[in-house]
This record gives sequence, structure tokens and C-alpha cells, in this order.
Amino acid sequence: YCTTRNSFLFCMGTAIMFLFLPTGCCTMAVMESVPSKMRASAVALNILIMHVLGDVPSPIAVGALKDYLAPNCNTKRIDGQEVLNPLCIEDGDGLRLTLVL
Repeated sequence: YCTTRNSFLFCMGTAIMFLFLPTGCCTMAVMESVPSKMRASAVALNILIMHVLGDVPSPIAVGALKDYLAPNCNTKRIDGQEVLNPLCIEDGDGLRLTLVL
């Protein structure tokens, strides 16, 4: 795990770079697979499909995974206020695993 600010920024930057690395290749593959007059529409459709299949269900899936791996990390009503469940500290491993997956 990254313990300093600089090591965190390096790890985060490296992860983001590898995350976005294949997008250029995918875009080129889409553009080369259709006639030149349809390239803009093909790229637009590709982006739409990626967002519909990725951005829409991912928060639901990650939330369900977090609820399974770290069931105590939620809010509780204490004295009329919503506060983080004090038992959440026990679910640190589940939260880490959720972030890794």
C-alpha cells in the first residue's frame, strides 16, 4: 500500500495510465472496421455502449459487493443523527478488497 503522498500519486497516476491505455486501440479498431463515412457514428455508438454497459451498472455492482464484504460500513441513527457505524472499523479488509476488485 502507498504510505506517502508521493507514492500514492505515483501509484494512482500509473493506474490511471493503464486504465485509459486501451481506449485508443479500441477507438482505432472501431474506426478501421467501418467505412469512412460512418466512423463518427461508429465511435459515438461505441462510447454510448461503453457507458451504458459500464457506468450504469457499476455503482450498483460495487455497492452490492461492498455490502457483502463490509456489512458494518453503513450509517446508523444515533441521537437523531446519521453517523457512520462504529463497527465499520472491523470491516477494513472488506473495504480494501472492494476497492481492489
